[in-house]
Amino acid sequence: MGYKPPFDRHDWTIDRCGKTVEYIIDFYAGQGSGESDGKINFYLDVRPKLTWEGAQMRFQKWIREWTPKDGGQTKRRSGTD
Repeated sequence: MGYKPPFDRHDWTIDRCGKTVEYIIDFYAGQGSGESDGKINFYLDVRPKLTWEGAQMRFQKWIREWTPKDGGQTKRRSGTD
């Protein structure tokens, strides 16, 4: 895909209101500015682990992103209004 592999990966288990959710956290090296200013630069990719619950969360997020914000109740206006 053109990306370097993460330099570190962590598995985290989070208690979300009594429900245990597993996450994967990948750490990627960031692009340095070329100056040695002593600042650390990295990127995180945080996602639910691909378990049944993780797949449900991804599907629910996808549905929220692709459904109308008004629940599909938008009425089309005809040109005669």
